[in-house]
Amino acid sequence: TLKSRQTFGALPDVNYAAVPTEGHEVLSGALKIFENDIHRAAPESVIDRAREAATVVLSVYTKDAAIAPAQQELGKLIQVLDTETPKRMNVINAARIVQIFHSRGKHAEKDRRAVRTIVEQDAELAVQCIGTMLCDLGWGSWK
Repeated sequence: TLKSRQTFGALPDVNYAAVPTEGHEVLSGALKIFENDIHRAAPESVIDRAREAATVVLSVYTKDAAIAPAQQELGKLIQVLDTETPKRMNVINAARIVQIFHSRGKHAEKDRRAVRTIVEQDAELAVQCIGTMLCDLGWGSWK
């Protein structure tokens, strides 16, 4: 049985005119893959795609702001943003939430730290975090 999430329209409308030109293609691709998984995939997969989308969002932003080279790991991008642009706390903390959930989905992390299993609501929060990141960067607006 396929289960459909209650997240139709969960991501904001993206204004690609506001997105740095060099990031249009990579951001569009990441968000399309993410949106596909939102409606069909298991919570762990949604969170994996959210992590990928968060990495792309921060990579495009930090590259455009000339504060970090593109294509870094999410944790490094969060660290750079936290140091260089503390005014972006919502973006930074939304990315951290996605990063934490991603770690919880890994078997080794479950064994090492005895964290709870990822559930549907965690995936929904990860989706909302990506939407918040897009809106707080001025790249999207809620419908």
